[in-house]
Amino acid sequence: MAKEKIYSAIDLGSQTIRAAIGRLLEDGSLEVIGYGTASSEGIIKGRIEDANAAQEAVKKAVLAAENDVKARLPFRMEEVVASVTGSIISGEQDVTTVSNNAKDGKIGEKLLFDIDSAFEERFTHKDRKPIHIYVTEYNVDNVRETSQASVLEMQGEKIGAKGFGILGDSANLDKTAGALNNAGHTVDIFCFDVVADGYSVLTPEQRQIGSVIINAGAGSTDFAFWKNGIVQFIGSFPVGGDHITNDLALGLNMPFKAAEELKCQYDKNEPEVRVGGKLYKTRSVDTIVQARTEETVRYIADQIKQNGMLSQIQGGIFLTGNAARSSFISYMRREFSSLEVRNAYPIIPAEADNSDPLETGRLFSPYYGNKFQTDSGSSTILGMLAYAAREDLHTTKKSSSGLFKFFNLL
Repeated sequence: MAKEKIYSAIDLGSQTIRAAIGRLLEDGSLEVIGYGTASSEGIIKGRIEDANAAQEAVKKAVLAAENDVKARLPFRMEEVVASVTGSIISGEQDVTTVSNNAKDGKIGEKLLFDIDSAFEERFTHKDRKPIHIYVTEYNVDNVRETSQASVLEMQGEKIGAKGFGILGDSANLDKTAGALNNAGHTVDIFCFDVVADGYSVLTPEQRQIGSVIINAGAGSTDFAFWKNGIVQFIGSFPVGGDHITNDLALGLNMPFKAAEELKCQYDKNEPEVRVGGKLYKTRSVDTIVQARTEETVRYIADQIKQNGMLSQIQGGIFLTGNAARSSFISYMRREFSSLEVRNAYPIIPAEADNSDPLETGRLFSPYYGNKFQTDSGSSTILGMLAYAAREDLHTTKKSSSGLFKFFNLL
């Protein structure tokens, strides 16, 4: 049984900063008890360009979340999980082989720890450091397995492994941690946005059988391929909602703010759309939106096909962020006509669902359940809470044996 504990998260979006507070209960479920937002300042494409502006925006979002909680629980956000996104992220694959020194020849947790340590070293570079490390495959005497549970207690002199690391640019991670520290918050761990999304919009089965999450933010479009319960491939395209808005502003000679309103309001089924007292032809708007959207979809489709994921997608393709609120979905459905492509929203009922006690960090909220279930933009911040709880409990369990450590700590 998990001890009751509080977790905090800050999602540093280029358009909106979100803060959330969750309470992990003894049964392993995670209640969302605080939530706040603020307009983002000083953050462009996942990078902090103006630390002072970013700090003030963070303070506003955090204050809103803390005030939400105070009526029920005295609390102040200190240690947090923070999001990373966009061009500062990269994926890397590698292999390693570790000798088994156990006297009985059985593979135990110590050997799995040695494999994790080997990948941590391999994925740590002068200018990049690992945020997430996954072992995607084990090989014991030419027998391939895809999970730790399946190789434990097997026998073998050596065990080979394939690993996948999600790495962050060290300088930018340090800059983000510094900005949050100056705002009064210590970064406990970082989490890539589409990793977080996987814990809020996908079921355990969907993470197991092969699913793709695409998160279109304001500054970039990130995607991840989930299989066997872990992330096995990621990508990021440096085009997001703000690029479409900018194209509209330039193409139609209008202010950026009005162009953003136009982008969100226009309907393909209507001949015209009115913004700021002026009418715009839907066809002209859609032509501009279509060019950027198709460019992004083509890039993601090429990555999926070229890296052998297409035949492994059994769960479908799930869209979050701006992708779930635009014509993006129609282009994805045209590109992947044989697959289920749909908008995804957080799975967060009003009451705790303990049907799967092994799914630690399962989210629920009696205060925000209905709001979150229709807000794709909240998928990342909610998933970050679930991710923090799962990783913390996983780490605590390992640390109690004296054999493991948490690789995501800075």
